[in-house]
Amino acid sequence: MEDSGDSRPQRIEKVEVLM
Repeated sequence: MEDSGDSRPQRIEKVEVLM
């Protein structure tokens, strides 16, 4: 799931919005 460092922060932001 952790392919690129750019994808990691973006996914965390989406998770924060979902939470």
